[in-house]
Amino acid sequence: MKTGSAILGIVGGAIALIIGVASFFLGDLGQTLGIEGSVMRQVLSLALPIAALVGGAIAPRSGLLGGVLLLASAVGILIVLEIGFISLITSIPIGLGGILALIGTATGEQASTA
Repeated sequence: MKTGSAILGIVGGAIALIIGVASFFLGDLGQTLGIEGSVMRQVLSLALPIAALVGGAIAPRSGLLGGVLLLASAVGILIVLEIGFISLITSIPIGLGGILALIGTATGEQASTA
């Protein structure tokens, strides 16, 4: 389960990073237009996908920390991008990866390296 969580976390994080970069530039446009809160949205649109990538990378070794990072990133993406089609594309795989990492930790599964 930890290997599956790593794959889901890294793939979801990569997709979220692509969307986050686009959101970063849209936030720059919002800052130019004077929309409040656009700077925080810019920072979070890059920080949350990076947290998902890190969580996916460490999930096979430390399932608890990786799972918490993945779940926090999934929830953060839903809050920052608001619940919609784009945010669900990224947050569902990341959230599933987090749940799998926590289940793998609870069952005492060891990551297999072949």
